[in-house]
Amino acid sequence: MLRLFKVCVFVILGSLASCGENAPLPAAEDCIVRMDIDWMDVPINLTSSKLDYVLDQVNYQLYQLVKQGVSSSMQGSRGELVYYQFPKMCDQKIIILETAINGSKINESGDFFVSVSNSSFTPSINTISVTGSAWQSNNGQ
Repeated sequence: MLRLFKVCVFVILGSLASCGENAPLPAAEDCIVRMDIDWMDVPINLTSSKLDYVLDQVNYQLYQLVKQGVSSSMQGSRGELVYYQFPKMCDQKIIILETAINGSKINESGDFFVSVSNSSFTPSINTISVTGSAWQSNNGQ
């Protein structure tokens, strides 16, 4: 009787573990979040070095939180719009990016202000469009 119980528990646990493998992948638009940089009074000639600093700090924090690389794309005339497409934890993308910004302490300088947009974004050349096995397209392909 104990042996039959152990077999049943093993079969149930095995079937539960395999359920996650068949779960649908998130759609790309569910994984995109945008970081907005308000350059305030930063002169145009200093934007590039400050942008490098912001990206280095935020990307380091993101890697610490996600433990995996996060794809990014810059838009805007001064790189003030930075789109991230997460490979996992898409439902937590906004809180993760906010945590990375706060953890990096980049807003303490007072030269610029970095925030997270709560808007939704569609993958495109104007935002970010990363493809591959981590995402399914809008039409399920």
